[in-house]
Formats: sequence, structure tokens, C-alpha cells
Amino acid sequence: MIELAPEEMRSMTILGMDWGARRIGFAVKPAGMDYVLPRGVVMVENEQEAIRVVRAVIGEAAAGAIVVGIPLHQDLAQAQIIRRFCRKTRCGIRGTRWFFTDECLTTQAADSMSRNSPAGKETDDLAAKLILESWLK
Repeated sequence: MIELAPEEMRSMTILGMDWGARRIGFAVKPAGMDYVLPRGVVMVENEQEAIRVVRAVIGEAAAGAIVVGIPLHQDLAQAQIIRRFCRKTRCGIRGTRWFFTDECLTTQAADSMSRNSPAGKETDDLAAKLILESWLK
């Protein structure tokens, strides 16, 4: 359930995140715009590095909201890991609201959409784009 009024959603930058233990994909809906763009994939070695990276991306994007994809109906253990990571990450960040949405099959959809891309190209940012777009609907 979206807890932002339509005018709030339009006026703020919203960051979408496809979390992975080693790769984190990002997408962004810029303030004042109605479209979502892939924002890149970041490789991380451990949780501490991931927390620093995610905090930096939030700051760079000046995001007012973060939408994180979690497997609500598939891997409940993974969903708990992602929620715990987000709790640690948002600690100390003020003025940013966090939301979770089902990421069911976004990675597979992103992979199939990018079949014409160069081999080995990560699609985590495209998955983050799909996560954010589905949340905004």
C-alpha cells in the first residue's frame, strides 16, 4: 500500500533498490517527473560496505523515499535479511521514507528484457526500475 499522496510522489525523488548480497541495483524517479530510469549497479564485498554505498546513493540522489523489493511470497528468510539490512541502513538517515514491495519475478523479467544486451551485463538496475514502476502504479 502506497502511503504517499500523488502530489508528494510527483514532487520528490524516489529511489528504487534491488538488493543483493554482492550486487545492488538502483533506479530513480526524479522529482517532478513521471518516469523511472535505471541508475546503475554497485558491487559490494560485505554488509558494512553495502550500507555505506546505499547511504551514499540516497544522499547523491537526494531521495525523499526508498522503495525496496523483497520476495514477499517466495523466500521469507531472504525477505527478513533485506528488512534487517534496511533497518541498519536507514538508522541515522532523516527525511527519507522507506517502503517495501513484492519483487516477484523482477530479476527474471529484467533478464528477459535485456537479452539483446552484451553478455554478462548486470540487470539489477533494470530490476530496480521494474520494482519502482510497479510500486508507483
